[in-house]
Amino acid sequence: MAEFGWRVSIAQIAREGPFSAFAGVDRTLILLSGGPVSLAGPDWRTRLAEGAAPLRFDGGDQVHAWPETPATVLNIMTRRRDWRHRLDGGAGETLLVAREAVSVAGIALAPLDALWLPAGTADQMQISPELLRISFEPAR
Repeated sequence: MAEFGWRVSIAQIAREGPFSAFAGVDRTLILLSGGPVSLAGPDWRTRLAEGAAPLRFDGGDQVHAWPETPATVLNIMTRRRDWRHRLDGGAGETLLVAREAVSVAGIALAPLDALWLPAGTADQMQISPELLRISFEPAR
């Protein structure tokens, strides 16, 4: 874990507790199901609930979570010195994650399946609301 450039995972937040801290990492959480989850960092507090915007924060922050019910989140992390990630599209490599069953360019994706696309490929595609689009670009 000390040297990853980027990482995408699905995590369960089932009980109150601290998150692991990752210094030098930008982190985004997207609620996929369950919750809501209250989260607090050193100088912020928020509630991740259905329909809420993704939560972006410094992975080095000491973060604590209080789920009201167990929650499943998509956890996106990029090491700041090497990579950047964006959820609104970008010029880099793209990962599409299915929120529900969907077909992409003739490929059937089940919920939580992912499809990796080379740089520029997603720019020519109609991205449906059933998909999360995460772009990765090298840090400059």
